[in-house]
Amino acid sequence: MENTPEVEATDTPLTSEAFVEALRAQSENYHHKHPFHIHMNTGRLSRAQIHVRFAVDAYVTFARTRPWIEAVAASLTELFAPDLMQERITAFERHYTWVGPAGLTYLKTRLTQAPRDATYALDLVTRYCQTHEQQQQAIAALEFKCDVLWSMLDAIHHTLQGESHNA
Repeated sequence: MENTPEVEATDTPLTSEAFVEALRAQSENYHHKHPFHIHMNTGRLSRAQIHVRFAVDAYVTFARTRPWIEAVAASLTELFAPDLMQERITAFERHYTWVGPAGLTYLKTRLTQAPRDATYALDLVTRYCQTHEQQQQAIAALEFKCDVLWSMLDAIHHTLQGESHNA
């Protein structure tokens, strides 16, 4: 993976610092740079486009079928989200005023809860992923979650592009 720090081809576990660095490097794969979010944050989505429901069956299945620590590792997208949540709230308040305060409750609660969740999850992952294999599975789980989020937005964005061409 191009954004992941180089890891030796060995079975030796990473140091705790190198493991955390490899997990944090996944921030470059997070979906905040996707065209959908860029359009949303600049007010270029319609009311109908904001109402698109996200189907995340792949992620739910992943969390149900993989070892619990991999599901926790996948949740580490929370490491990248707090500042982005404020950006989304600002975008909604500025561009989508028809969304009432209740519609922003989830985002607003994530401002304080996401950092706590991320700290807790990172502690669990670094504590329980002690072998090289476990660490690589945790990094792969986080990469998978980023891929799911990005792919989901690809599908939505593609649909939106089709709608704008038909309008």
